[in-house]
Order: sequence, then structure tokens, then C-alpha cells
Amino acid sequence: MSFFTTENFNAENFNYKLKVVDGKQQIKLTSKDGKLAIVNTPFMIFPFPVSSYAKSKGSTEIPTDWTLDLKAACYETLDLKKIDCDYSKNSIMIKKLFAEIEILQNKLTDFAVENSVKLFKKELKREIIEEAYVAKIIKKSDKKDQDGNHYPDRITTKIMKNIKTGNPDLIIEDFEENSIPIESWDDIETKVSALIPKGTAGRSIIMFRPYLVNGKLGITIKLCAVQVDDKKKNAGSNVFTFRTGPSSFASVSTSKPVEPVVQAVEEQVVDSEEEDDEEEEDDDEGSEVDVEES
Repeated sequence: MSFFTTENFNAENFNYKLKVVDGKQQIKLTSKDGKLAIVNTPFMIFPFPVSSYAKSKGSTEIPTDWTLDLKAACYETLDLKKIDCDYSKNSIMIKKLFAEIEILQNKLTDFAVENSVKLFKKELKREIIEEAYVAKIIKKSDKKDQDGNHYPDRITTKIMKNIKTGNPDLIIEDFEENSIPIESWDDIETKVSALIPKGTAGRSIIMFRPYLVNGKLGITIKLCAVQVDDKKKNAGSNVFTFRTGPSSFASVSTSKPVEPVVQAVEEQVVDSEEEDDEEEEDDDEGSEVDVEES
């Protein structure tokens, strides 16, 4: 298994496949050579702290549905003295990442159109599928700033549960690549909220995972790892999630997959795979199919 820098991630090389597992339809997204869509993002702004829908509705239970938005923008400069990184290309890489996400969106709609009967039990026009059956990955704003420019696009990532431990499946490091332990869902509300206040800049490792739930398609963006500037310097061992060894893989121009972090993310994928399937399967049973997008 490997994953991609933003520069070498090409959504055109990925296809959706419809499968039936235990009588339930599932959609998988892999490259032509079997790789998963796991991407190391450029530095971007987290426009809001982590949020929970259950908490916002007054739930008294410890929330496990935390999300974190990434905005298609970053500051002109960042203090990256501790990181081996070519920040000069960062804004270009942000545009590229969101362009690749648009391609994933369009390919998902194409896939739904081609497999309309299998997915929705009837043939539907593209316009209807696009409007009512495929969730938008990128959030676009109609609001404008004081200069008349639209606010930057956003994507929402999800902090998922480790199926073995039940705890958050998330790695966090500071700009010196020290690990900041996240061991419980309480830590999301206490530690992560403090680490990532509104307007924080950082980079992430994310995974695109398609779902089919109640006749609607979409993509969950799993948040695998985050790197932010922790001014408080919490104590933690250095696990080098964002390193290739002696040097950081922060460079947005790096073209090779990075192996050390692959192992950590691979463990996350395996541990959360079952939970993701349970949450994102259609309830309707379908005939046995194995259809790959052309």
C-alpha cells in the first residue's frame, strides 16, 4: 500500500467499483494498480475548531462524530524553520488538490449514471442524479469578502473510530514532528480543540472513501493525521508520521510515496475499515454485481 503527495495524486487514475458484500451494495475507490486514495495535503487553514453534530444538539453522551474542515487557502508565510518544505508551491498545490477532488466528484456522478439501474432500481437522467443522489464533496460559499471575492472552498474531514479500541483513529504532530497523544474521544474535545483553534494552519493526511447509504452516494474524507504548530509543546514521543527518516516529507514537490507513514495509515485503514462499511452501506439488498467504471 502507498499514498500520494498532492503533486503526484492523479484522480483520473482512480475508478469506482460496485460490489455486493453480504447482500449489501458497496462502492470502492482504487487506482488502476490497486492503490487507495490517500493523500498528503498542502498546508491549509482550518477555518473552524473540531465540531460534533451530536454535541451541537445537546447530547449528554461523549460525542464520537467529530469533523474538521479544511479551507482552500493558507497564509502567505508560515514559520516552517523546523520542517524541510518548499512552501513556495503551496498555493499551487492547494488549487491542484481541489481540482483533483472535482474530478473524483465528476467520476462518481458518471459512475452513478452508468449504474443507475443497479444503484437506484431505475434509469435516471444525469441532471437528476447530480442534484438529488450524489452528495457534493466540496462546499462552495455564495458569500463574498470585502473585496467582492467569494470565500474559499472547503472540504469536511471526519475523525473515525479505531474498530479495535473504539478510540479516535487519528495521529497529531507538531511542526517539530513530536507526537501529541490522542487516546480517547475526550481528547478530541479537550486537546484537539485547544490545538486547532479557528484559523490554524496545518497539513493533513486524508483518505477518500465512497459510500452508498439509503440510495445516495458520496465520499467520506477520513482524517488520518494532522500536523499543526503546537506552541505549548505537549510532551510526546516522536513517531515521525510526517517524515521519511532523516528528512521531512513535507515538501510539496516530493513525487515518491513515503513508506514510514504508510505503515501507520495502513493500520488505521485496516482498523477502521469495518466501522466505515457498517456506517456507509445501503440497506437495500441487490443482485450480485462487480461493475468497474470504464
